[in-house]
Amino acid sequence: MSLFATLAVLFFGFIFLTAVGAGFLSGLSHRPATVKNTTTTAATHNLPALTETEIEQARNLVTGLNSQTDDIEGTTWYSPDPAHNYKTAVYLYIGQKQTGQPWLRWKIRYYGKDWLFIRRYRVKIDDAEAVTVLPTGEIKRDNSGGSVWETFDELADKHAHVLNQILAGKTTHLRMEGSEGNKDIEVGPEQLEEMREAFFVFRYVGGTWPAD
Repeated sequence: MSLFATLAVLFFGFIFLTAVGAGFLSGLSHRPATVKNTTTTAATHNLPALTETEIEQARNLVTGLNSQTDDIEGTTWYSPDPAHNYKTAVYLYIGQKQTGQPWLRWKIRYYGKDWLFIRRYRVKIDDAEAVTVLPTGEIKRDNSGGSVWETFDELADKHAHVLNQILAGKTTHLRMEGSEGNKDIEVGPEQLEEMREAFFVFRYVGGTWPAD
């Protein structure tokens, strides 16, 4: 291959990779974009630090989250509106101690009259094929006053790949599959924006996150 041809290949390859990277990062902030499934590599590449403009935006978003401090454990939790406790919801929330890095958690809560005994979740993001999310721990179950709750509550980075696609997408359809039935919900623009804002604040307070 000639020197000119080699340079041409490298140039167009650089343009392609730059465009993909820019589209992905814009989706993880506040500009949704469709992200296709990718194969993760052994090496973990974290998202870069926030810019000065992003830091200012995140500082304003902190006030929109509820904060509650556990004085015994020394942990402050940042979460969306606590009214979510009384309905089916999907959201991200943050834990932070006085020292060390914060951590991000992903909660999927089913609320209804009948038990589903959820075993897994199916997630369809925009026009992509549905993928399966398997809990890595026990799903918490509770009941009160004729209503039941089944809650998936795990460290978000255990499911970073699918969360990256959710945060970069426009609409997510989620099915809670149980031995006694299914529940389908749509994670629409408002909920997605809420998740992005929590994710943005997580990075602002020092959290690191894989870009894969």
